Amino acid sequence: MKPPPAALLATDRKRIEVPKKKKMMPPRCRQNELSTLVVRNVPESWGLHDFISLLWWKGFAKDITFVYVPTHYSSELALGYAIVDTINHTSGEDLMYQIRGLQLPDQKKPFEVEWCHDYQGFQDLVERFRNNNVMHPCIKEAHKPMIFDRGMP
Repeated sequence: MKPPPAALLATDRKRIEVPKKKKMMPPRCRQNELSTLVVRNVPESWGLHDFISLLWWKGFAKDITFVYVPTHYSSELALGYAIVDTINHTSGEDLMYQIRGLQLPDQKKPFEVEWCHDYQGFQDLVERFRNNNVMHPCIKEAHKPMIFDRGMP
């Protein structure tokens, strides 16, 4: 193996810029197959049920299959985002249109919504969280992801 150029040696004090890794969609997903969204700027005071109430209020009760609002276990404050899976791409686009830019009273920033880059689809999310620490029996149900079937948990 060829040694790195002298400019890249650890002893050299020059700062080397490493290009940021570009987030890519999972290779098996086409743009029109995307159904999983990330909603950012979820208020700290919100929990899973607050976010689900927002989705139901906006008319998405029967369009969601999975919702998760990560929270800090001890403080029980939301970490500022939610993961939502919808029944299909069209429902995901509708949800994106309805929620993006929405700013509720006492909310500092409006919601931002984008397609999830790390996981796409109900099966990916179930596999991701199946053996996750959040599913441990000592974790409260309010901190765990919720699965829906035709609007019913």
